[in-house]
Amino acid sequence: MIIYQMFVNSVTKIMTNLKKNSLLDLDDYKKKESFAKDLIPNQLIKIFSPITFENLGYPLQIDKYEQIIKYFDEMHDNKMQYFDENFKIDEKHSLLIHKITEIINKEKILKKKVFPVTAPLSVLKTLKIIESIKNSRNLNIFEIGNGSGYLGAFLIFNKFKYASTDCSMPFYLWQDFLYNVVARSASRKFIQMAKRKEKIFNEQNSVYHIPWWEFIQLYESTPIIDILIADHCLGEMDSTFLMYLGKLLRSSKESFKKDGYPIIISASPGNVHINSMKKIIDIFAEFNFFHFNYKGFSIFVDKTEVSIIRRFFYEKISKRFNFLIKQKFEKKIFNLEKHPQKKIQLSEHLKLSNSRYYNNSYKFFNFIEQINFKNNEKR
Repeated sequence: MIIYQMFVNSVTKIMTNLKKNSLLDLDDYKKKESFAKDLIPNQLIKIFSPITFENLGYPLQIDKYEQIIKYFDEMHDNKMQYFDENFKIDEKHSLLIHKITEIINKEKILKKKVFPVTAPLSVLKTLKIIESIKNSRNLNIFEIGNGSGYLGAFLIFNKFKYASTDCSMPFYLWQDFLYNVVARSASRKFIQMAKRKEKIFNEQNSVYHIPWWEFIQLYESTPIIDILIADHCLGEMDSTFLMYLGKLLRSSKESFKKDGYPIIISASPGNVHINSMKKIIDIFAEFNFFHFNYKGFSIFVDKTEVSIIRRFFYEKISKRFNFLIKQKFEKKIFNLEKHPQKKIQLSEHLKLSNSRYYNNSYKFFNFIEQINFKNNEKR
């Protein structure tokens, strides 16, 4: 009886904190998603579902709200070895990671502190490209499949206009927590469970977090989208979703008679067992989006603007893009030779993150790589 009462008190305390901080709780999400599914045909539910996660058996259900902490630094566990104490990062972005971590850990609802490493470091190249675009703070940035959400957190904190959607429940709940606390810290308005009629990007200081069932119908009130970020997800989605995305982006320009079409930026297609890179390129080509590579990134732009934008990337952005991007997954060495005193290491952050959670992931993937290496030697 005493144990049961302790459990009830714990749950009551969590629910009180959620309401106090205007965080989306698990039951509320489930109820709203269930209600939406009653009105959505099965075929559309399939198209907008996280089919790759489902096919691969990745955990998509949580039993209680506190379990969102398991999604604070996901999808990049096998890259941990590339972010060791020798990894260099400029002072500006190191401080940004520390600041976001500090904001997260001020919230008692998680019950324990977190020190994300691989997810925030993995989005720095994308962040740097966005920062390098002139007047990018005045552009409307929309992200799909934002995972652990650190690109969004960085953009929100630095006053960029930002909206996003994700079809995975635990990731969406983690993002809701992360964006809510970061927006509050940056004195910005967080639009939780934003609806398609909210007039996305209409308010300069607002941040919009859109559930997948509202994103389905976003074409009814298409927002102006200048940059679409789609990192590690285009190869993992239903092909019809990509067609919807292409059409939505075309409508974004045509509905508002806006100069210039949106730009799609993708650091990686992710797991390509559903859509190969060729298939992704072909689908977007149907909507007149032409593909070119930029330092390992896939960029899609309107075919009438490709030469101008490609030249802009290679001539203008490259000058502002002040760190060297080598081949995928190589150690990154930052080009700050003119300011050697600003070279700092992430050793403190890495040391703090050296928990059982990271050790288990690192040891596991290191073990797998050793197996692959030995197998290759035998061949």
